[in-house]
Amino acid sequence: MKLFIKSIVVIIFAVLFIFFPKHYSEYINDSAPDKKIIHMKKLNDCNIYTDVCTFLYEEKQINMKFIGEVRTMKTFSISTKFKNFSTTIDNISVTFKMKSMDMGLNKFSLNKQGISSGTPELWLGNVLLPICVSKRSDWEMRLKIETKKNIYLVDDSIVIH
Repeated sequence: MKLFIKSIVVIIFAVLFIFFPKHYSEYINDSAPDKKIIHMKKLNDCNIYTDVCTFLYEEKQINMKFIGEVRTMKTFSISTKFKNFSTTIDNISVTFKMKSMDMGLNKFSLNKQGISSGTPELWLGNVLLPICVSKRSDWEMRLKIETKKNIYLVDDSIVIH
């Protein structure tokens, strides 16, 4: 009897995944097919370790900066401020990876900070990256900002020692 019930459950899930892929694709692909993907452009030539870097799409602006000593195996923070985002930001995450090198999953969430009216929206997150056994330090960073309708992406190459 238990085998029969397990078989029925498996068949039900298989049918759901085949006929209703829109409802589960976000969990499998880590993306939302109904949202527009927007790549933001770096506005200024900046040093993200010491300067605020600005990324822009139309009138929407993100100012991002690393806080603290930026090294592997040492926690540092990422600060982001948003200007001219007319919609509510639902979620922000940052991922780090290396080309042609498996460094595991290095995904970190940023949290909205309490702000007063009239100031740019501020989000902060802590990052702790592993050491590469090949002594590489070239990381690809992707900041992902999710709103109800859009996903804004900020991509940058960085070197972390």
